[in-house]
Amino acid sequence: MRKCCIDSLMIIALMLTLALSACATSDDGSGDIDGDTESSDSDAPDGDAEDEADMELLPGDEDGDTTENGEAEEESTDNCGNSVCDEDESGETCPEDCWQDGRRGSVDDLPEESVTCEEGCQKMLDCGHLGVQYSLIEDYSHCVSLCASADNLPIGGKNSSDDYFRRCTSQDDCETIKFCGDWLKDPRLTLSCSAVCTCVAEYLSEDQSAQAWLGADLDLLAPPHYKAARDVVVLRNLSSIDIPQTLNELGISAELEGKGVYARLRASGLTTPEAMHKLADNVELLPTFKDANGRIVASTERLVITPVRASKSTIESRLAAYGLKSVKPVKWSKTRWFADAATPVEALKIAKAMNFGGEMKAELNMVRYYAPMYAPNDEYYSQQWHLKNDGLNDSIANVDGRVWQAWAFSTGITDEAHGSAPVEIGIFDDGCDLKHPDLINKMQEPIEFPEDWESRMEDLFGWHGSSVAGVAAAQGNNEIGVTGVCPDCTLRCSQALSETGSLGSSGITDEDVGRRFQAFADQGSAVINNSWGPAGGDPYIWDDDYTIPAMPSVITDAFDYCETNGRGGKGTLIVFAAGNGNQPLSANEYAAYVTNVAVGAVDDQGLKSIYSTYGLQLDISAPSNGGLNGIVTTAARGYGDMPDDENYTRTFGGTSSAAPFVSGVIGLVIAANPELTAADVRDILKRSARKIDILGGQYDTEGHSIYYGYGLVDAYVAVKMALDPTACPDRESCLAPNDTCNDMPDKQMNCDQLPGNTCSDNSQCASGVCQSLPAVGLSVCIEPLQEGMDCPEGYTEFSGYCIPGREICGLCETPPDETCNGRDDNCDGIIDGADVCAEKNITQMCHSDADCPALEDGTLTHCLARSCHPECRTTDECKAYNEEYECMQPAYRYGAVEPDHKVCMKTSTISEEECSDWCNLMLCDESDAKMKEIIECVEAAIDFEKEQVDCVRIYMNCLDLIM
Repeated sequence: MRKCCIDSLMIIALMLTLALSACATSDDGSGDIDGDTESSDSDAPDGDAEDEADMELLPGDEDGDTTENGEAEEESTDNCGNSVCDEDESGETCPEDCWQDGRRGSVDDLPEESVTCEEGCQKMLDCGHLGVQYSLIEDYSHCVSLCASADNLPIGGKNSSDDYFRRCTSQDDCETIKFCGDWLKDPRLTLSCSAVCTCVAEYLSEDQSAQAWLGADLDLLAPPHYKAARDVVVLRNLSSIDIPQTLNELGISAELEGKGVYARLRASGLTTPEAMHKLADNVELLPTFKDANGRIVASTERLVITPVRASKSTIESRLAAYGLKSVKPVKWSKTRWFADAATPVEALKIAKAMNFGGEMKAELNMVRYYAPMYAPNDEYYSQQWHLKNDGLNDSIANVDGRVWQAWAFSTGITDEAHGSAPVEIGIFDDGCDLKHPDLINKMQEPIEFPEDWESRMEDLFGWHGSSVAGVAAAQGNNEIGVTGVCPDCTLRCSQALSETGSLGSSGITDEDVGRRFQAFADQGSAVINNSWGPAGGDPYIWDDDYTIPAMPSVITDAFDYCETNGRGGKGTLIVFAAGNGNQPLSANEYAAYVTNVAVGAVDDQGLKSIYSTYGLQLDISAPSNGGLNGIVTTAARGYGDMPDDENYTRTFGGTSSAAPFVSGVIGLVIAANPELTAADVRDILKRSARKIDILGGQYDTEGHSIYYGYGLVDAYVAVKMALDPTACPDRESCLAPNDTCNDMPDKQMNCDQLPGNTCSDNSQCASGVCQSLPAVGLSVCIEPLQEGMDCPEGYTEFSGYCIPGREICGLCETPPDETCNGRDDNCDGIIDGADVCAEKNITQMCHSDADCPALEDGTLTHCLARSCHPECRTTDECKAYNEEYECMQPAYRYGAVEPDHKVCMKTSTISEEECSDWCNLMLCDESDAKMKEIIECVEAAIDFEKEQVDCVRIYMNCLDLIM
């Protein structure tokens, strides 16, 4: 069997379970199928046991057909299967070894010419070979789906089964093509594949024993909002041993995730208590827990002690009584102490006891894993539209942060005339490429960087942080690459969020996070950018149970330390990406902390990026991806995606990109006025922001929107306010040049202030507001609909406003060619036209429900993730459109949903039936002899009568036979 097929089967199991384990073992815990039989190994058992297993597993005999005396019919005991014998017109039983040539024939006998999947399946249908017992292929649609999947398997790559099927069905005689379907779904394989997939699915409800070494009840010791993790354990300080070799020697089937100080070991096979105890003798294992959303944390031996109503002498005696040692104050806190227990388990017990007493509060110094706040992007563009947007590449003109105009007053040097140092921006991330040509000249001494950081870049080190740093402060005017928002600002990076790999692959303790914040503030950073946070959910699926456990006190103390001690007491600002889960920001205490700046994302169409997290705690928004263009910035050298320069990327985005945009603006503001406090800067950001998307933003009386904060960041107005607060007391007093009618740099601007004319700011509209209209491709002045009146011809009513169409805006006089942008470019009444979106594998793009037509059967469709999705009540309705669809409650751009409103969406869930189909497909192009080996191995390892299955022995041993 080919190695790729082996890998594919392994991936199937891992995707379904995240970790394979014994679904059921003997009562004595030995792992045997039955207490009085031998464990299965790579050879099938001899004798009657094998015959009985064969009898139970015959294809076509799943219902257990028996004779009157209860014994199985003799003709069902060979490997051909009942159906083949029943169809044998000669009345003879199957050949003694039907696997020799197989009922489907040999590959060598197939014609060279082939037909399409559709043609082959139609021929099978016409000949009556679909939907019958010997085929197992249900119907024409099922046949085409299998054939297409064989050509591009969802997991495991590509195999030859579809080619063999299409060659087989190119023949004309119905009898000749009778068993061509076996190249897609062979009945001889089906029960064996189903057995493994069923076992794997059953595992989901079973506990693992990854923490069996502990010898304590983790569920009782678990911190609030956590439960013991069954399938994963955190390992600390791995450098002393060879983990893969040790796992192999101990017989532990597990997968190592991440590297560095805190890696994770996820069980992917039989993990016995004995094996884990032996592993604990070789490497340090930490008690590991999960929260309700599956996020992993681990306990260390260190506790954070907070006095409640205890005197100093009482504290000392209590800590001594608990056996705590290494007591020392938290440097960035005025009230808390660190104290070490003898072991992490002891720390868990002491925390429970101490918190029960009430005199002191004890928190665990937990290891946590943070997620980068970026979102995938599908488009590639070479323009930095977020700095200056001229409407190129289907973006909407003037949707930017007014940075290019702010540079006239500040580029990030505090006082260039007197030689003062440039403003420093801290990048707290997965590291940075310190030698990138657009970053090297501005890098300050990094915080706790590994000496071999360059070699670690192959292992994703600094990939995320290098792009974040470029957005904030890539060097300008050097005739290469890109420029950052604050081109003369300096940078200081920390790699503490990842020892070697990508952001989130390695853990970090609460203490380490706090210490890094302290270091940034002490070493002079004016602002610390954090494009990371607790992992969120799927931004397109509504989750009303999304929670994040409370933020540790040593981290909130670090935030307070930066606020009061940074920049000589003026305060170091902390900027956090709001998150990409399209969920309430209140669940993310890191970004929502009172002195932190929480940043959301706006796409190049001038609307909230659908993924952007929202809420009352959101402070401001900044340009990012989510529309038709991504963000162009630096990439770790050699790992970018620009066509001619791999040192840059054009696909960065998410709130990960929006946050450093704001950090760069803060750099410009502080450079303009170094005497501003952190509170002053936050106030300027709030007052200078541009109110966008009045229709959907839901701004309150204070000018705050839960979707945009106080609006889209405006670097020009913010810098002007910093330079002269009296001359620029509010936004209306000092608009950016392209937001006024004076010295207009934008040739498209029309300042007659009539409805339907283009605009860039609400101040340009005589009445009404300036609204970005993605379906039109412009920002235009729109007026509220007068009571009792209808909108004029060419306008449509929406949310009480009259919205002009492309013809009203003069875009149909010389219409451009149709492109895939969710607009009716050529004004023929059809959005995107025919085939223009084929390269994106969607029928058309959309910006709102108004862009989505009803289906032929009258079903309404709704705009989600830039494409239209049908309404539904049940998943069965969705299967009629796409087998991969399920009926789910969506989360839209503004998060609002109706409780009973559902649409058809594609999910990553793998059903047992899909698993079995894929297993078939990945084995169908093997020889009959190889398939027989697999089946015999599986049959020998399963005792169906007792319904006990040892997944690991089936899985590992049977694959070992043919590797």
